[in-house]
Amino acid sequence: MSSLAIPPSYRSNLKIYTLFLFVFWTSLIAVLISLNITRLKTVTQDIAIAQARAHFNKDQAFRYWAASHGGVYVPIDDSTPPSPYLSHVKDRDIVTPSGKKLTLMNPAYMVRQLNEHFSSLYGVAGHITSLKLLRPENKADEWERAALKAFEQGETERTEFTQINGKPYLRLIQPMITREGCLKCHAHQDYRINDIRGGVSISLPMSGLVQKEKQTILIESFSFIALWILGSTLIFLGGRRLSRLAELRSQAQAEIEKNESRFRTMIDYSYDWETWIRPDGSYEYVSPSCERITGYPASQFIDDSTFLSQIIDPDHQEEYKLHRLRHINSREGCAEIYFQIVCRDGTRRWIWHQCHPVFNSQGKWIGRRTTNRDITELKEMQETLKINEERLTLALHGAGLGLWDWNITTGEMIINERWAAMLGYELNEIPLHHHGWQELVHPDEKDRVMAELQEHLDGRTEIYESEHRLKNKSGDWVWVLSKGRVIQRDEKGKPLRAAGTHLDITDRKFHEQAELETARTREQIKHLESMKTMAGAIAHRFNNAMMVVEGNLDLMLLSLPKDSPEREMATHALQSAQGASQVGSMMLTYVGQRHKHIQLVNFADIVKESVTGLRALFSPLIHLHFDLPSAPVFCNVDRQQIKEVVNDIITNAVESLDGKEGSIEITFGSDFYETKSLPIPFHEEKSKRHLYIYCQVKDSGHGIKQEDIPRIFEPFFTTKFVGRGLGLALAAGIMQINHGALTIESSSESGTTVRILLPEISSPQQKPLRIAPAKTMRDANFSGNILLVDDEELVLNVGKNILKSLGFTVHTATNGIKALEQVRISGNDLCAIVMDVSMPHMDGIEALGEIRKINTEIPILLSSGYSLEDLSLNDETLKKTNGFLEKPFQVTTLKRSLRELLGKKREG
Repeated sequence: MSSLAIPPSYRSNLKIYTLFLFVFWTSLIAVLISLNITRLKTVTQDIAIAQARAHFNKDQAFRYWAASHGGVYVPIDDSTPPSPYLSHVKDRDIVTPSGKKLTLMNPAYMVRQLNEHFSSLYGVAGHITSLKLLRPENKADEWERAALKAFEQGETERTEFTQINGKPYLRLIQPMITREGCLKCHAHQDYRINDIRGGVSISLPMSGLVQKEKQTILIESFSFIALWILGSTLIFLGGRRLSRLAELRSQAQAEIEKNESRFRTMIDYSYDWETWIRPDGSYEYVSPSCERITGYPASQFIDDSTFLSQIIDPDHQEEYKLHRLRHINSREGCAEIYFQIVCRDGTRRWIWHQCHPVFNSQGKWIGRRTTNRDITELKEMQETLKINEERLTLALHGAGLGLWDWNITTGEMIINERWAAMLGYELNEIPLHHHGWQELVHPDEKDRVMAELQEHLDGRTEIYESEHRLKNKSGDWVWVLSKGRVIQRDEKGKPLRAAGTHLDITDRKFHEQAELETARTREQIKHLESMKTMAGAIAHRFNNAMMVVEGNLDLMLLSLPKDSPEREMATHALQSAQGASQVGSMMLTYVGQRHKHIQLVNFADIVKESVTGLRALFSPLIHLHFDLPSAPVFCNVDRQQIKEVVNDIITNAVESLDGKEGSIEITFGSDFYETKSLPIPFHEEKSKRHLYIYCQVKDSGHGIKQEDIPRIFEPFFTTKFVGRGLGLALAAGIMQINHGALTIESSSESGTTVRILLPEISSPQQKPLRIAPAKTMRDANFSGNILLVDDEELVLNVGKNILKSLGFTVHTATNGIKALEQVRISGNDLCAIVMDVSMPHMDGIEALGEIRKINTEIPILLSSGYSLEDLSLNDETLKKTNGFLEKPFQVTTLKRSLRELLGKKREG
């Protein structure tokens, strides 16, 4: 018993532990106070930024409203004089019929006046600024200037917490985006829609927020300090209590040691209720613990040997009587039984009863010794565990979780029915071993999964977590999220047992993959639009450059003798230049901006013409199956353009066979297609369902790799040798022009199948469109003053020389503003105007409108390196012009356009 004595160092260690707990508690409260102060400061800043954004959005909404109405006219007074910075705006100042003078306030003027006169009402100051100023007072300070430069690089907002006049402020600035209404006042600054015109900064006073922040920090800090005082008090009181208990325990231990010799045969103070029963059934000894367990003193059991039977629960009495009859006089073996007793206070307790024979030193049987142990708490724990297991089973079932328990030493696994059902198995069909589970893991993921599991077994990760695929009973793959952890290790840290769950995440993975595909589709559309924008811009620049080349060569040919070698060289150069100009046309075709001549055609006739024209490509080894439809399939398209597409598709089919034996099948049909199901180049903003007629070209060639199919419509991409040009990109552009589409399916085993889709017309009986014969124009008089307007000097020079060669007196202008000045000066002396569309300061479209306000009769010929479809001119603009000439053009083309232009004028 002396081994249970409390060591002398116990009280010393207890003091150390108490002090350590106090230091830890103090440190924890200090950290929490620090974190809370940081959080409150962050909240204050977030609130300030939100308020500043709200003020900015209010001003921005007000500005956009005013801009959408072109500004507001207000009475002129001392506080609202006419703005000198709007002097360039027509009708800046007006007079009402009643004689009241009004001046125009643009959005900037309005917001500035609001900020200057009324900012004191809400304490927030606003400032409009820009790097290109109309009003010097709007000059940006250093911080605003840095922000404005950052906006040009794509940044959308800047904030700064600073001091203004010794008080805390938040400064916030966001860019002003040019809207259409802004151009009324700022177009002369070369701004265009969506340009960053400047910014609006907001200065928000933070004194109130900072004061509130300090108050909150103070209050919550006092709360933490109060919590610290309470915890410290409990720590020291608990330490004193433990010290006192230790002292009492030492005293009791000393008393037990004094009486140790008196209880060597039977331990009176045993926790269990011990008895010694004589051979006649009476009690020799009953330990005092019986009173602790039953509430009855030991004497009551000694005086009445049947008393135990009387307090046993009626449901268990019969079982106890049978046990007593069998073992009370037995000299052999050990027996045990479980029963419930009714204690003195009426409570019920579970007892584990064990009895075995007792012999003296001579070997004589002297009765039986029994041990009665109170296992009520154990029984309650077992019952609780059973309930918890039932709840766990219900929770796992409700959450769809499969349970696994792995004996790492033996490799054996225990799983529940849900684990097996995820893979379509019954519980008895799954191999209950770790190796059997490994065989179910997808081969592509097995190494990763085993590495993740080993990391956890080695103790390098807190939990094991892995997403992988398992093979189900039908051979398909099921995505699971497996989570678990080691729950038992030996003394050396070696893992012995692990447990965890499986969750079927197949649907989630499907949705994630769908979202990924959607994101990829959006990125491809964005990439395609970028390429189209670039191609259109290149075509415009290229056409302007070729205009200079072809124009100068054309003029050179007019001046060179017919038989001179220089004329022959110039002719060859012009032919090559004209061939090079086709690149611009090809680019415009790629971006879907090529001229088209729509007419009603039989789609099958176009395909038949292509097959007939390409017969020479078909070797004897190619088996052609051409199945014409029984009835015409009509569509409204540009016949020649669609024929180009059919030729390309059939040529690709022939080339895919590489001169080997194979087949090409050409069939027709119709089907419904969702726009979103078509390849990326044919997507629209809104997905629709259309009925298409189609021509299907199927070959048995080598096919296209799956990773190449998404790029098949990119310009200059080819699966053949380098240098094949724009390839299917041109075909895609033509199909866009004609509101059709192309679909491609391909594999190395079955070859390639291409469908050429065209919208089915609503009325096949309609007649083809006819082009009215051109009227005979009277000869034009190529003389007089003509105005040529273009912003590129080289194009201007060659155009001037061409017009001079035709007999005109040429005046020039480099932008719309200068052209307008020439018209005002020359009046009716100009016989015509040839004007570029894309120019700085004032483009050709805007200049056209202004010229028509001055002169409605003068013929105006617009010109551009962009196509007419690309420019998307509205009907009002088209009514104001007399013709359109696409660059590059030759002398003969310009002459023909001017003859038609001036001939109409003479007829008029």
